[in-house]
Amino acid sequence: MSQKLDTLLSLSAMLSILTLPFTDSNHANAQGFCTHSGAYTLSGDFDGDGRSDTLCTDSQGKKWIAYSNGGFWENVSTSWCSHPNSSIRVGDFNGDGRSDLLCHDLEGRNWIVYANVAGNFGDFRSGWTAVSALCTQEGNQWYVEDLNSDGRADIVCIDNNNGQWYRFAKPDGTFDL
Repeated sequence: MSQKLDTLLSLSAMLSILTLPFTDSNHANAQGFCTHSGAYTLSGDFDGDGRSDTLCTDSQGKKWIAYSNGGFWENVSTSWCSHPNSSIRVGDFNGDGRSDLLCHDLEGRNWIVYANVAGNFGDFRSGWTAVSALCTQEGNQWYVEDLNSDGRADIVCIDNNNGQWYRFAKPDGTFDL
């Protein structure tokens, strides 16, 4: 597990300084996808086809997915995970082969919205929620990674004193926090 965490931290550091270039053949970039102010992208296999899709979210909480097969989904009515001191991570928490979204904030609130069979998130009103003191200090870093190779993404927190905390996903895709 320590080797996986070291690899995860190394990759995270590299990704934080790299911006992956989009090419003209990339469906998302070719349409000017996710280029507006306050917008950023996250990658995941939301439809479970084994290929990486691109999620765009913005500071208003709106969400769009550009699928690797050229399809598109949008939900512009949500403000899910757009409040101050909140951030989103992507991982398959329930082991169904589709990437889910985890929102965490410094108040200790956590939400997961699970990708549905269509490869999107519906109206963002269903899923899992919990409150915990895990990773609530300013400057802590948190990640999701399948640390125990069970097919479900787990939560990792690195605190300001380099303490490492793990929470393993349960079979139903929730966590004991």
